[in-house]
Amino acid sequence: MLGVLVALALAGGLALGARAAYYAWTHLVPADGGAYVEAYVGQPDALNPLLGEQDPVDREFLPLLFAGLTRLDAAGQAVPDLAERWDVSPDGRTYTFTLRPGLRWSDGTPLDAADVAFTYGALAAPDFPADADFLAPWRAVRAEALDARTVRVTLTLPWAGFLEAATLGIVPRAALDGVSGRDWRGHPFNVAPVGAGPYRVASFTPRELALVPNERYHGPRPHLADVRFRFYETLAAAQQAVQAGEADGLALRGGDLATLRGNPELAVYQRPDYARGVMLWLNTTAAPFDDKAVRAAVAAAINRDGLAAALDGAAEPARGPLPPTSWAYADLPYPAYARDRAASLLDGAGWRPAAGGERLKGGAALSVTLATNDDPARRAAADVVARDLRAVGFRVQVEVKPWAELARDELAPRKFQAVLLGQWMPTVDPDGLRDLWGADGVANLAGWRNPRADELLLHGAALVDPAARRAAYADFQRLWAEEVPSLPLYYPRLTWITRAEYQGVDLAPLPTADDRLAALPAWYLRTSRVFRGW
Repeated sequence: MLGVLVALALAGGLALGARAAYYAWTHLVPADGGAYVEAYVGQPDALNPLLGEQDPVDREFLPLLFAGLTRLDAAGQAVPDLAERWDVSPDGRTYTFTLRPGLRWSDGTPLDAADVAFTYGALAAPDFPADADFLAPWRAVRAEALDARTVRVTLTLPWAGFLEAATLGIVPRAALDGVSGRDWRGHPFNVAPVGAGPYRVASFTPRELALVPNERYHGPRPHLADVRFRFYETLAAAQQAVQAGEADGLALRGGDLATLRGNPELAVYQRPDYARGVMLWLNTTAAPFDDKAVRAAVAAAINRDGLAAALDGAAEPARGPLPPTSWAYADLPYPAYARDRAASLLDGAGWRPAAGGERLKGGAALSVTLATNDDPARRAAADVVARDLRAVGFRVQVEVKPWAELARDELAPRKFQAVLLGQWMPTVDPDGLRDLWGADGVANLAGWRNPRADELLLHGAALVDPAARRAAYADFQRLWAEEVPSLPLYYPRLTWITRAEYQGVDLAPLPTADDRLAALPAWYLRTSRVFRGW
């Protein structure tokens, strides 16, 4: 009996030793399989990168389905994607891209340089049905396939941000050749696309979009085998779906975060949405904000740290015209909260305090109407801004209107004095500042006109050397801080909520929160154990 016990003990010890050795020489890695269902507020219209780039909803899905010549890394720099390398001419006008070998579309057909030339040529067509400002730079682009793997792109106008623009998803010539004008909008490709991204469309109905891995994808295979986006009309309905277990996650900007945080089965991920800052736009073409001193007083009067805190931690204070993550961001002494300075500036501009604290000049009150749309977070922010301005002598009336009414009655005719709204910067490259602050910028709500600013923005767009570009944009930001054409308030936080069992969720490597779905292929539910070094 003793001998049997000793033998069993030895066998058990060997088994435990073998098990310990197994764990010492192996490690866990993500395994393929599993599903994810997201409750999505809204519904995409066109799953086509040539039509969807300027639509915030359509744009979200494009990184899952399509690939461009380049992609952006976490620092916002262009790195290879479909192209394995490229050369740039000394004048920055000619780019020669070499594609990866063996590229395939999701339907198995070859992807070659002719597809790239076709994609860029479609945007240059005079009847292509997209926003004119989006198309303008593409109409100065000429692309030609030199052979199956080489495409030469020639720019007839300077475009320093072209390598970022080259992240635009390529579409297959075979599926869309001959389509013109409005026929692009109604083409079946837009709901059953063929792409070169990590996923492909399995089905697309009014209720949901179902995706499965693209077996021909040139990059790392995505782990989740079944990804579905179920469409909801309201955020409340989407949140209820997650609470009820009908969906595994959702993304939101605002909403009942406290309720979702209280669910132990959910994990909450957040990052500032630097592409969608909220701005106090000042009409610089009319009194009182045609006076730089008054604009500077506004900047000194508003406590942006306090404003962000009032939004329950769902925002990060903004300082300048570029986010702090931009490679061109200049760490300058932007106007800071200083109520005494605000009062001094208003005194110097001739606005003197009267009984009750309101300021007068020539018998007229320093009166401002502050408009915003009927978004709960913006309404709350407008109330905080109004409080801060009243504290230094402004008479402030807050007006809240539906978006369509605000756009029609206030923004289009430029009748507003001050309006609290978002600013969407669809590019990481600072060339996007021209749209916001250039004299002819399509999104220049402030109506700011400054020849020196235009000169610096054009200079930055024409340069090729990164250091020279950084210097030009630093000079622009310095001028902007002096002129204060408007006031950045805060960046809302993107919140992505998932079931806690999902692993690999990381928003940090994304260049912008708009690219959130580009992170989804790295998610996983399962793991397997492999030997180290294998």
